[in-house]
Amino acid sequence: MLRLTFNPFISRQLYDRRAFLKNPECYKIKNPTAFKFLISYDRTIFKSNKLKLPLKEVTQDLQIEYKRTGDMVKTFKIAFKELNGYKINDHYNLEVDLIKENKQYFVTAQAYFKR
Repeated sequence: MLRLTFNPFISRQLYDRRAFLKNPECYKIKNPTAFKFLISYDRTIFKSNKLKLPLKEVTQDLQIEYKRTGDMVKTFKIAFKELNGYKINDHYNLEVDLIKENKQYFVTAQAYFKR
């Protein structure tokens, strides 16, 4: 028997978004920020194959609060290391990055077709 326990935030996200996890490998993601990112944006990334959002918008969507941008950047870099290479389904892999343009940080995510 397999028993999965989600913290209340994750359970609420799953319920609110009527999310279905495309691949059971999701459960191997241990970083809560990475998991919340995947739940919040997996359909968007898969539908358009890419996503580019300001970091502050992503933190608001994930309900993560930071006083300093530096702390936010560190947290997301760690989270995105875990997400890179994640299999969205049998045909696509996920590639997530944090980029800096004109003193502003952006989160980019893209679904890459496996060859």
